Amino acid sequence: MKNTQLYWHKFRQTVFSPQFHWFFLKARLKANWVDAPPYRRLMSLVFTLVVIALVTVTHSWTTFLVAWVFPLTILYHISTLCQISSEHLWGATGSIESKSHGRFCGEAHPIGGTIKDWICWTLKMLFYHLPVRIAVLSDPEICVHDHHHHYPKDDKNWANAIYNRQQQVDTGAKYQQYWGLHNSMEAVFENLAQQPTLSDAEIKRLINN
Repeated sequence: MKNTQLYWHKFRQTVFSPQFHWFFLKARLKANWVDAPPYRRLMSLVFTLVVIALVTVTHSWTTFLVAWVFPLTILYHISTLCQISSEHLWGATGSIESKSHGRFCGEAHPIGGTIKDWICWTLKMLFYHLPVRIAVLSDPEICVHDHHHHYPKDDKNWANAIYNRQQQVDTGAKYQQYWGLHNSMEAVFENLAQQPTLSDAEIKRLINN
């Protein structure tokens, strides 16, 4: 089996890659300004002009760039990368249900542990799991995205997906889950490490699609 450290290395490289962020931003702009229907392109134009006018009139370009543009570009791209890199066992064989899993934030508290153990647990809960829950797995349905594939007819009730999934688990339904975003990503990378290496032509085809 290939070492998953290669995938973690590539992940870290991508997070700080200007090419990745430009590729992502270009795709988003194209979706709103080129490929979108006329009414959406008009809405994008009006929205952009209104924002530029307000920021210019209020002389708040610095605040706008730091508090709005940066989070909605660089930080959003990183958040999406984390989400996609942990979502499915990409490339695996089998049904989409078998390649899906739940992703939950948190870890068991250290019962009987030392004060140091409790401090470490508290810090991880506050400064790792909580930010991930807010910034990466923020949607009520996205943590239990596997439920969407098991029961797609429940999509209209997406706000209660996490409760519906638990009810199904309680009645014997089989679901796979990981606690901690890093554990979910490790499972995805382990699966990728078992897949055959793609040729340059296959990689190019996937990127272009």
